[in-house]
Amino acid sequence: MDDDGGRRGLSMGQIIDHAILDRDGHRAGRVDDLQFELEPGRSEGDPPRLVLRAIVSGPVPRPMPSLLGGIARACYRLIGVQDPRPAVVDWSHVKAIDAFVHLDVERVAAGLRRVDEAVLRYVGKLPGAGRE
Repeated sequence: MDDDGGRRGLSMGQIIDHAILDRDGHRAGRVDDLQFELEPGRSEGDPPRLVLRAIVSGPVPRPMPSLLGGIARACYRLIGVQDPRPAVVDWSHVKAIDAFVHLDVERVAAGLRRVDEAVLRYVGKLPGAGRE
């Protein structure tokens, strides 16, 4: 593997839908989207460059009819997620990409799995969920 952790020269298809592992090797979700930024060229006359800034994981807002959107927001609130935004992890935290996207940050600190953890808390309160 080269010094950039195998990150240079990748296509979007090689990153999107990859499972994410945090610094401890715990699963932390999937790459749902990528965030890019347009930067000016390095010198005068150079064209602008498209630079990958972050990976995005989690509930990605999609246009929904108002009734469905309202139901989705109510479901999120029911499980304790007031603002179901996706986690945006700066590209500098991506240390390697192979079968997984490896991060150098812990999943909770990165805001990953927020919805998953809320669902687990909610399900754990249901009768017969394994509590004594």
